[in-house]
Amino acid sequence: MRVPLRLIEEFLARRARWLEGQLERQAQRATRAPSEYGSGDTLPFLGDRLHLLVREKTGKPAVMSMLGALEVTVPKEMNGKRRATVVAALERWYHGQAESELRTRVGRFATVMGIAPPAVLIRSQKHLWGSCSPRGVMRFNWRLIMAPPHLVDYVVVHELCHVRHPHHQKPFWDAVQAVLPDYRARRAELRRDGHNYRL
Repeated sequence: MRVPLRLIEEFLARRARWLEGQLERQAQRATRAPSEYGSGDTLPFLGDRLHLLVREKTGKPAVMSMLGALEVTVPKEMNGKRRATVVAALERWYHGQAESELRTRVGRFATVMGIAPPAVLIRSQKHLWGSCSPRGVMRFNWRLIMAPPHLVDYVVVHELCHVRHPHHQKPFWDAVQAVLPDYRARRAELRRDGHNYRL
């Protein structure tokens, strides 16, 4: 509120190309039709695409993984709630996969980095891929499991480096680079493609 208009205009002029790109990406996302989550659709998982097969059966909704496909079973009579039921079942499945995969990756990198493996929690965060509390508790977004493994590893290493460096200053980035020399490319890719990792 206290920044002079001249400085705001100068900032916007310097960042014009970036802002135009962001606005274009937002417009593309807004025009993309939402998926119906029916048989034949594909879903991202650790850099692959899993084919979706939706079947109607009696009983509770369930998800089963098999040879590059996800079979979702839903009750026969959904009264217009079929899509929401499929999405909720898929979210539970992704959450479980994220819990197992991220705990494994955190343990592996913690050992390499000489850090005691921290507690890992899986959450549904809107804007964060991960976070590290002052006590070293790691929270990861379950949607991260949709990204390719090298991006998952970037987020894991990023958060583990926060155990020793609770900031984003040079020592922090030096620690990230010591483990992942190409972290800048991974970070840029996650920023560019992160909107694709969602239901």
